[in-house]
Amino acid sequence: MCNKKHTDFIGITSQFYFCGIPFRLDSYRKCTYGCIYCYVRTRGGNFTLKNQCFANVPELQRYLDNAFANKPANTVISECLRHRLPLHWGGMSDPFQPCEKRYKISLSILQILNTYNYPLIISTKSDLLISEPYLSLLKKYPNLVVQISLCTSDDSLRQKLEPKAPSVNKRLKTMRILNENGIKTYCRLQPLLLNINSNDKKLIKLLKRAGCKKVIIEHYKAPIDLKKHKEQILNSTIGYNIRSIYNKLGAKQVGREYVLPSEVKTKNLSFIVKCIHDEGMKYCAADNDLQYLGDADCCCGIDDVDGFENWFHHNIALAIRRGYRARSINYSLISKEWIPKRSIRMYLNSKCRNNAENLNKLKSMKDFILHKWNHPFSANSPTEFYNIRLDKKIDKAFNYRFNPENNKYRRPS
Repeated sequence: MCNKKHTDFIGITSQFYFCGIPFRLDSYRKCTYGCIYCYVRTRGGNFTLKNQCFANVPELQRYLDNAFANKPANTVISECLRHRLPLHWGGMSDPFQPCEKRYKISLSILQILNTYNYPLIISTKSDLLISEPYLSLLKKYPNLVVQISLCTSDDSLRQKLEPKAPSVNKRLKTMRILNENGIKTYCRLQPLLLNINSNDKKLIKLLKRAGCKKVIIEHYKAPIDLKKHKEQILNSTIGYNIRSIYNKLGAKQVGREYVLPSEVKTKNLSFIVKCIHDEGMKYCAADNDLQYLGDADCCCGIDDVDGFENWFHHNIALAIRRGYRARSINYSLISKEWIPKRSIRMYLNSKCRNNAENLNKLKSMKDFILHKWNHPFSANSPTEFYNIRLDKKIDKAFNYRFNPENNKYRRPS
């Protein structure tokens, strides 16, 4: 085990520009499931990490105590906790991976958060949640949503893509038992791979039987620094050279990943989304550029769940979704929504903090979001969304306006 508890177990993700749940919590630094498509191994020094590091549980307790005490919120974390901004648990590692049986860090965290009835989204592949004492604790936790990650109904394919993760049947059983016990449990179908799982009608039917009501989908983003042998295994498993195909289809580099064009993704989604709708479930669009085309205002699908009303509304994706309905996309559509005021610079990587766009002068989330809003054609700006273009007009506050290409407002799915 790591001699030090890792200090970045809670924070703001760089996806706050467009994400409704940018508040992240991780129990562990490493993940032992060994998924060959995983990008996390190359992030934040994880590629050099030999031993497991775990969250500082007493520090989390102090964060919560300070946030709900009658004291000034002197950090952005305290602001977010006091506002009860939902936490996304499991963004960089699975909180219920096998080492949890030994260390029980997530159990301790779950007990603490439960005392505050804090709104929480758990992302996991684990079936540990339906064992004790976890199941009993989850049943007592009202403000809770679980996302079970699945990318195929074919367990032989699962064994190749996710060699150390629980089987498809174990995850479906976990979803069914959680739903039967009143714990809202959805599916995160990720990554969606071209011509591999985008036609998996069987999986959608199995999800329906397990009580799933929402399916969150995001396409595979090819890491530029994925280890060569991992990429070779992935190519062998799916039957084509994914980097070559992405290049041919016009994928562009966004940060440290190659991302497919929006047009390619929308075409690839058409069959699987129809299957989801045919089964009476909702499609939640987790592809950044397609979020406004999903069935939910929030990409994680929690916008209509009691207890999650304080999800992060002050983001560009929601402005586009609201503006698409109103036939005019303006910053004023989100300008009055809550947003923390403290600096978030320590939670951004150095490339985000200091680059050619002079982001080194920005501090708060609002600073960064407004900067992106008024710098169209840059990463994370409104023009990065599918079919959205810059308008020639500006609003009364001198912020840019946007509209769909050729002013064609096609009804979101």
